[in-house]
Amino acid sequence: MNDTVGIIIRTKNRPVFLRRALKSVQEQTFGRWKIVLVNDGGEPGIVESIVASMPESTRQRIELLHHAESVGRSEAGNAGFRALDTDHIAVLDDDDTWHPAFLETCMQRLADVRGRVNTVKGVAARLHMVSEKIVGGRIDLLEVSEFRPEISHPDILSLDEMLRENFLGLCGVVLDRQAVIAAGGLFARDLSVFEDWDLYLRLMVRWDIAGIEERLANYHFRFSETDSDLGNCVVAQQADMLLHRQMLLNRWLRQSLQTRGHGQYANARRHFVTLANQDAALLNTTAQSIDMVKNGLIVVAKTVMQMQERLSVGH
Repeated sequence: MNDTVGIIIRTKNRPVFLRRALKSVQEQTFGRWKIVLVNDGGEPGIVESIVASMPESTRQRIELLHHAESVGRSEAGNAGFRALDTDHIAVLDDDDTWHPAFLETCMQRLADVRGRVNTVKGVAARLHMVSEKIVGGRIDLLEVSEFRPEISHPDILSLDEMLRENFLGLCGVVLDRQAVIAAGGLFARDLSVFEDWDLYLRLMVRWDIAGIEERLANYHFRFSETDSDLGNCVVAQQADMLLHRQMLLNRWLRQSLQTRGHGQYANARRHFVTLANQDAALLNTTAQSIDMVKNGLIVVAKTVMQMQERLSVGH
């Protein structure tokens, strides 16, 4: 398999993370990759010095894009996507990392699954969550845990489950670049969070994403950084997440009313869930009624036995 992978890394004034992310890519056992590094409004000299410190074999595979002013997460990602001509794409935020076998395992998994299912246009590995803090410019590890341990990654991921919630981590996904183009592009410009969820749904209403049970990507987060550049965007934007989630749900439903697409299915699914809950409640009530009847019969049987014993004693 000679397919190539283009890696989009978005960064802004976070050199301590960027060095780690680039090292993570450099250590990949899969060698056919290139990076588009998007400096979204950060200090250019810092990024350039980090790239210059990399080995020449790595520097030659890094394309650096500078934005004089920040255009935001989604547009920064789109700029990187437009610069790529590879077969597949992956997005690695500057504060996340990969296991050295991440790309190799993903590409092998794609090859294996496509030999059986021709609808697969992407692959997703499971993640670790890494809690950390910055102390004096140094990254201190606090805790490593499993990301969504209750969610498995079967051969083919469920569109039904994806409609309910986004259970993937962006750093664990590799997608077919042409499929992303056909699905409307990488990220919606107006989304600052949930841009990946929107992408997965646009892709999965047409094709499939295969799963990998191994945890090969690391989602790093920090809860209490006073420097906004060093914080974690998802932790820092909880209010925006609620706003954008409802905006996405409304958008999908509006699209469904026009095209009878996945929004309508998502809306209908809520009714199915409600009916299922009602059925479960009914079954529970029925079971309770049966138990009451059984208990009543037991009481009656005991009473009859006691009466028989009394009659026997009387005789």
